[in-house]
Amino acid sequence: MSTKKPQPQGNTATLDRIEINYKHPSLYNVVLINDNTTTMDFVSQLLMEVFYMNQTDAEIIMLKIHSDGEGICGTFGKDIAISKAALVNHYSKQAKYPLKCIVRKTLK
Repeated sequence: MSTKKPQPQGNTATLDRIEINYKHPSLYNVVLINDNTTTMDFVSQLLMEVFYMNQTDAEIIMLKIHSDGEGICGTFGKDIAISKAALVNHYSKQAKYPLKCIVRKTLK
């Protein structure tokens, strides 16, 4: 019995098409919630250290949090968002501030 595969005739060949259904991973917003105790300087410092913002961007976000009651610090994959929120909450607790950081799934 022969195990040879049939050879294509002439210059033709067939290609099988494979469809790949790719689903983008869900994204999550890391949100800081304003309170009346945590200092603006502490919030700005957290934004620079945890979210790697420059001073200007950190101050803009800090003022948004102060005026609107909350503000988005960044949008990340689930694991990174949870880690950053946990880090902010740890630093806040360590500094004895009631600042809270939460994670919300984006609408997209």
